[in-house]
Amino acid sequence: MTKYYYLVINENINSGLLKSQVVDVIKKDKVKLINIHKFYIKNRIYQNSINLPFAIPYKLFMFKLFFFMTPMIAFLYALILFPIVKKNSIVISRSYFPSLVMLILSKLKSVNYIFDTRSLFIDENTLNGTIKFNGPNYKMWKYFEKKILYSSYKTIAVSLKQKNYYKNLYKNVKIELIPCYISSIEHISEEKHLQLRQNIGFKPNDIIVVYYGSLDNGWNNIDMYSAFFKECRQKNCKILIISQNYNKLIHDIRMKAENILLLNTNKLDYLELLEYMQIADYGVVLMKKSADWETRLSVKFVEYLNSGLQVIVGKYVGEAVRYAKEDFSDRCIIYSFSDTLTDLSKKKKYDNQKTKELFGYQNFNKIR
Repeated sequence: MTKYYYLVINENINSGLLKSQVVDVIKKDKVKLINIHKFYIKNRIYQNSINLPFAIPYKLFMFKLFFFMTPMIAFLYALILFPIVKKNSIVISRSYFPSLVMLILSKLKSVNYIFDTRSLFIDENTLNGTIKFNGPNYKMWKYFEKKILYSSYKTIAVSLKQKNYYKNLYKNVKIELIPCYISSIEHISEEKHLQLRQNIGFKPNDIIVVYYGSLDNGWNNIDMYSAFFKECRQKNCKILIISQNYNKLIHDIRMKAENILLLNTNKLDYLELLEYMQIADYGVVLMKKSADWETRLSVKFVEYLNSGLQVIVGKYVGEAVRYAKEDFSDRCIIYSFSDTLTDLSKKKKYDNQKTKELFGYQNFNKIR
């Protein structure tokens, strides 16, 4: 029987995203987690996992001046993994750098790897300025991208546009479309729904828009969301923000406006987080236009659907827009800042069968 591993480097497996998209998924299939993390990060100890606390932060070598060290550090990691990863096994490597490590290891030892892309890494870093278009680092990563794809056992794309992008560039590469993974959640009772609203100061008839996740100056841009929240409040909606950036957000004057409530994800366990998300009527996911906007899905979009919410989807979250139009038109609003936000309504009870079919844990079987 083939042994499977899942390789994560420089990510926080304590986060809700990694818990739902990696830890909870692989433990169902008894896949061993290899977590190479920074030494000062305290990770939860999971069964069937190997924690290696010596990750070098990406910002120290992958970008700008020291980018040429990237293959050397990948080679070092491959040597460390050499005695750990069993012969003839398959490693699912999350994102580009871990897949470069596995490309090297596969040349040193009889192992295969699955390239779990997560995003168009080169394009997104070119857009935000950390990789210069057609510069030496850009050309290095385009070279590695080709090698990684052609040498992989298979590649996982998170969107149809991303799959087609790779297919057009690299012929005869085996690519599976797996957007993300969700598990069935127990929906709260009406009594619990009303109690949780009351606990945090919301009324039964309030229309609540929830945002869940990081909120800073990155992809989930606080300026963009603040403008959207202001528009919602003008329509007498209440805003619930559940974020790991709570300690910074409470000092932002825009977050102190009337009808905005902040909750700290670090003070909630995962089940509590899911319960608070369910008391809302809408979830919201927005992104700015980018070179790869058509490939963007966002796990938030799927988590909102799974929580029984209606969803407001920014027009530049391209893959989410595709699903919203094709599969969830009854509960999604496509939003643009150039348009006036439509009047919002209380949520209805939605059948989640379609959500489970498209994004359920059974998607993991496509990897095998």
